Amino acid sequence: MSKPSNHLQSQNGLLPYLPVLLAVLIMLPRLISPQFGLMDDGKSVITAQQILGGEWGFPFDTYDARFRPVYWLAFTLVYWLAGAQPFWFFLGNTLLFALTVFCLVRFLLNTGASRLQAGLSGLLFALAPPIVENYYTLSKGEAGQVLFLGLSLLIISRYIRARSRAARMLLILLSAAAVLLAAMCKEISVITPGIAAVWWLACRVALRRQADRSALAPYRAWFLASAAAAIVYLLLRTTLVMGALQTQGYTSRFVFTVEQVVSGIIRWTGWLVRNFAWLAPLTAGVLLLWIFRRKPSGEKWIFESLTWAAAWIAVFLPWNLMTEYYMLPAALGLAALGGALLVRLLAGLKDRSIWLRGASLLALAITALLFAINCLAGITDARIQLAVDRANRDMMDTLAETAPSGAIVLVNIREVNEYVDQMNWQLPAIYNRPDLQVKPYDPARVGEPGTYFILQPEIRSQPLMTVRLGVVEATQDAWNTGLQADRAALPWLHETAVIGQQFRHFHVDLPRLLCPLMKTRSFCASSSPLVDTRPFSYRWTIYRGELKP
Repeated sequence: MSKPSNHLQSQNGLLPYLPVLLAVLIMLPRLISPQFGLMDDGKSVITAQQILGGEWGFPFDTYDARFRPVYWLAFTLVYWLAGAQPFWFFLGNTLLFALTVFCLVRFLLNTGASRLQAGLSGLLFALAPPIVENYYTLSKGEAGQVLFLGLSLLIISRYIRARSRAARMLLILLSAAAVLLAAMCKEISVITPGIAAVWWLACRVALRRQADRSALAPYRAWFLASAAAAIVYLLLRTTLVMGALQTQGYTSRFVFTVEQVVSGIIRWTGWLVRNFAWLAPLTAGVLLLWIFRRKPSGEKWIFESLTWAAAWIAVFLPWNLMTEYYMLPAALGLAALGGALLVRLLAGLKDRSIWLRGASLLALAITALLFAINCLAGITDARIQLAVDRANRDMMDTLAETAPSGAIVLVNIREVNEYVDQMNWQLPAIYNRPDLQVKPYDPARVGEPGTYFILQPEIRSQPLMTVRLGVVEATQDAWNTGLQADRAALPWLHETAVIGQQFRHFHVDLPRLLCPLMKTRSFCASSSPLVDTRPFSYRWTIYRGELKP
């Protein structure tokens, strides 16, 4: 949080806010094609119905020893206003996305960043690939978390302008409330006091020889606000959930071992290369300018955004898995870092040395190329998410419309899987079909007389690193082969529908370049082309039959 400049040019004009409009445009395909997904959306609708019915127990969180009332209440508010209509839920996500971009841009302007830097940072965040899974799906707590954290920073950025003690105290309280709301969307937000402490300490060191240390005040204020919010959240969680933070339920999945941290570093490295490889040449170009010509500038924004991103990466290294939507808080910092670096590299194009101008131009060209490649990854994510959700929705519609009362529904997913659970939750909550019970397919379950529906998912050319799905190509192929073998003993079972979506990939799998260093690890566990132009397809085959007594 740099001290704001005295002039107003960074505050005026709409140009820095154009990324807010871009955020809305990015959400248009999802608004045109809105569907509930088969990952967590059934939980959300059921919880909303329970809350509106007077049940405030949050059973899913109670089971996992979690405390996320704001997360659930947000779904409840939309459900109360619009019912089980996915368009309105995605419209809510669009609002969250646009407001988060606004908070980032305005925060940077309030702390003295130029209009160009603020606008570029907003642009980089809006186009970051982790945006897709967080806002193209409905179940991610990170969307609300990042909005409230951004709002907290935006509020405290006004602290240095407050003219009275009462106004300053109000800003601290409002900022603390925003951090508390963020934690009630995603509990990992309790790490914010650590980030604030690092920023505060760094500012103290930077100002140690200056008489005017007024710029230190916002850092101290945000530390007090975030620390108070974290304490209140932990007290509420302990009192209401009765679960220890690291020993019970969801949070027990942190594994503090060297092996786990190393695995986390490998996974995060792959995802960072996939989504933010453009930062490498950008950083190298700025370092070159600093070494050979220009004095470092903008260190505060660079240090603070880097610290922010590093904290949100480090906290997940002991976690038992990695998925793209976890990257959203880090993406906010990486976008701010990119904006700060870009304006400094652009200045290098005016250097009096032809060699440094050429080096700056080369760094910008490579940055632009890698940024385009990373954007292709985000486009692939969006197309896969839309295709899978459409196919899943069409399959559920067909099942709900054609299955007779009490039909036996079996899904050819033979391990515990969210898809089966979600079907069981969505059929009564969204489709008004409480009579249908869905179970994983097992040959032993086919024997009781009745009407059978067997659902077989199939996926082709699935990228290993993309949005989280409930179907994995390799295992699903093996299960589908087994089902086809079983059908020889089920002559009464007939194919009645094939429902699916397909399109042709076009993306560059940059993490594949790291595979010679880790041939059997993480994102290199299976082979795929570096430049992937294969046709992606996802479909359901529905089999139906009557087994007579």
